[in-house]
Amino acid sequence: VDQWNLGEGSPDPPSRPNRSFKGHYNSPPSQMIFDSSSTLVAIAFSSALIKVWDARRSQWTHSLRGGGLGVVRVLKFHPDTKRALLFAANHTDCVIRGYNLKSSRCVLQLSGHGSPVTGIELIDSTLISCGRDQVVNVWDAEKGTLSRTIPVFERLEGIATLSGNEVACPGLGEKKRSRDNVLFVTVGHKRVLKVWQLEDGKCVYSQSVQLKDSFLSQIILLPSSSQVATITSDHHVLIWDLSPESFQLRKRFVGYSDEILDVKSLGSSKDVVVASNSADVKIQPIGSV
Repeated sequence: VDQWNLGEGSPDPPSRPNRSFKGHYNSPPSQMIFDSSSTLVAIAFSSALIKVWDARRSQWTHSLRGGGLGVVRVLKFHPDTKRALLFAANHTDCVIRGYNLKSSRCVLQLSGHGSPVTGIELIDSTLISCGRDQVVNVWDAEKGTLSRTIPVFERLEGIATLSGNEVACPGLGEKKRSRDNVLFVTVGHKRVLKVWQLEDGKCVYSQSVQLKDSFLSQIILLPSSSQVATITSDHHVLIWDLSPESFQLRKRFVGYSDEILDVKSLGSSKDVVVASNSADVKIQPIGSV
């Protein structure tokens, strides 16, 4: 696994990585995440092994067994780095495991989902998880107990929390929310962005996304701005602005295009038309092709 320094203001991409994290025993990576301080990086491999590195020194610090025999698909550091906790879930036993990085031991096993866990979020001692069993589970991460289950009636693929009064959010309008009233957004197979209140488990807003043969497979809150990014199953990235009224689509990054069959220029414009063996014909700026 290589780390690249993209630089600031440089028009040319870097020619070589500035760091490499080695030691994955010929097993391909399945998931990677940095902690909130960008000091530690955890990488899960298809062998159900999780390794943690000091990202600044490129030193291997921990080796953790992901549990079961399945590939780890979800990783999440606790946002409070002093707690030194890493959570993981694989696609076989539907169990969320919590690891104490000080002792390198599994200290929590949360069993409550009936299908693979697809997303984990943490707020203080509360853990929120979603899965394809059409529920969101709320846990007490300190006691290791299930607090309650919120039915969502959709196979979920991702979840993101919107914490802090400064973050605008659809569904509440100009109404200020209390510090304890945490909101979270879910995405899944119904191609809908849904905003939920953690306090009472109610859906306060939903917005359909125009997609043909794909679904929303992941959602990420961009901490530096009031935006979220969603990823579709056909590898497109959609950037949304958060406002009190709705999710407003700001940018679309075109990803995987399958096998390209033909490319044509649009006359004097700076766009090209790309035809592939997918269902879409895409118009893209030349600089993005």
